[in-house]
Amino acid sequence: MSIFRHLVGVFALTYISINLTLGLIPLLILALLKLVIPLQFVKDRIYQLMLGIYAFAVHVDSFLLKHLLGITFDIEGLQNLDKRSNYLVISNHRSWADILILQSLLIDGAPIIKFIVKQEVIFIPLVGLICWAYEYPFVKRSSLKDAGKSGKRLRDLSTINQSLENLGNQPTTIINFVEGTRFNLLKSKKTESPFPHLLKPRAGGLTYILNTFGQDIDYVLDFTIAYDTEEPVFWNLMSGKCKRIKIEIKQIALKDLMQKFEINDNVIDYTSVSNWLKRFWQEKNDKLTIAYDDFRQQPAKHAS
Repeated sequence: MSIFRHLVGVFALTYISINLTLGLIPLLILALLKLVIPLQFVKDRIYQLMLGIYAFAVHVDSFLLKHLLGITFDIEGLQNLDKRSNYLVISNHRSWADILILQSLLIDGAPIIKFIVKQEVIFIPLVGLICWAYEYPFVKRSSLKDAGKSGKRLRDLSTINQSLENLGNQPTTIINFVEGTRFNLLKSKKTESPFPHLLKPRAGGLTYILNTFGQDIDYVLDFTIAYDTEEPVFWNLMSGKCKRIKIEIKQIALKDLMQKFEINDNVIDYTSVSNWLKRFWQEKNDKLTIAYDDFRQQPAKHAS
């Protein structure tokens, strides 16, 4: 039945592509209006319309995952979210599917997901405009690269303009994949990762975020995502081979987390973040081991 799986995968990718395309057209119109209209209350209204388009698109993709592809989500810890709060999401990174999963889980309880993007992105046609209109935080390339090395106030190095020195005018959810790239066995072996299910965590980006946006963030949401399928995860998800996803979410008040880090000259110490992250990543790896053991003991019923 491999032909059937390929047909399902083509259908799912086409479904997602059409959903993205249909949403992109009104987004571009609204983004252009937000760019040229000087009245702030009009800009705010346009932003709300853009949020509505984003939410609708995410729900359409969620319908595909949960109902058309029949994926079961085993979720633990997703409660007490507040759209008025600012969140920092830390997650392991296994596949491009992670983005779809995170969006689907957070759309009803948390603010819009945003990525910290390098300032060069703003010059990319269409993409830069939409990132600006959604108030993504833009940073200089050197800020992320030198986050763990510089002793200067990182906020002074970070943003393109004054309006983006915080998380924007609206509540925000920022994602940080601290592994820096998607996990696979080849990368794990090449980087000599001590974690069987994870790459080594990189503390530079997290240090930068905490120093730059820490005063605005209310909670850290730690996601541990496990798929009941082998590589390639995204294609297996789209073609219906992946039937179960286990997600454990741990919510941490940022003020409690900050107590674990050393602070010198009002700047969080990179080394203390790195040491904490290594211990934290070991706990995450242990959770993934339990999840994969559960998949092996209780395999999902796949179509042949």
